[in-house]
Amino acid sequence: RPDLSPLEKDFTILSAGHNSTFVFGTGGSGGKIKWEVVLEPKKTGTFLIPSLKIGNEQTNPLTIVVSNASLAGKSAKGDIFIEVEIDDSDAYVQQQLQYTMRIITSQDFRYKTFSHIGSADYKDDRITVLKVDDENRYRAKIDNKNYFVIEYKFLLFPQQAGKIILPAPQMDAIVNNRNGYSRDPYSTRRQRQISIKGEDIVLNVQPIPQAY
Repeated sequence: RPDLSPLEKDFTILSAGHNSTFVFGTGGSGGKIKWEVVLEPKKTGTFLIPSLKIGNEQTNPLTIVVSNASLAGKSAKGDIFIEVEIDDSDAYVQQQLQYTMRIITSQDFRYKTFSHIGSADYKDDRITVLKVDDENRYRAKIDNKNYFVIEYKFLLFPQQAGKIILPAPQMDAIVNNRNGYSRDPYSTRRQRQISIKGEDIVLNVQPIPQAY
């Protein structure tokens, strides 16, 4: 196994796996092992992926440029993304608000982790969060592309005046590659791990009017 510790300064290592290939012929036999490492940059900028040692071999160093995803092709929709919205970002204390969160995907996936304002570990005494019924599933066409939508709705009740930031939902998931050909369902050729994030929503909460 390669030593990946030099990568940990600038990247989060999401997964690492390998595929083995063996060739048999009249001239003899041979084989190779291909390592596949999925990285998530910790920040934007230019980074050097150093030479990594694998047994008696070494990889070549590689320079990459990491751009801000919100600036690189913002109008283009990917295969899977998260969308959030609220019906009123300027509200009063104890006013009912509806928060909608959608996972929009064109690929099969399964959750690894999914954190959002409805998660059990979300705590903010300044706002009460109530889930509305079960998730709603339907199909939609966006930019002439077919998607499957998983929609969640929550009722929010601000308890305190001021600015409240609703943190962006974030999901780690395993998706199936469309061009995968391995019959092994756990093969890295067929599956990959992704991390996607929605957007924060800022609430500007005013005190209850005295005439109320």
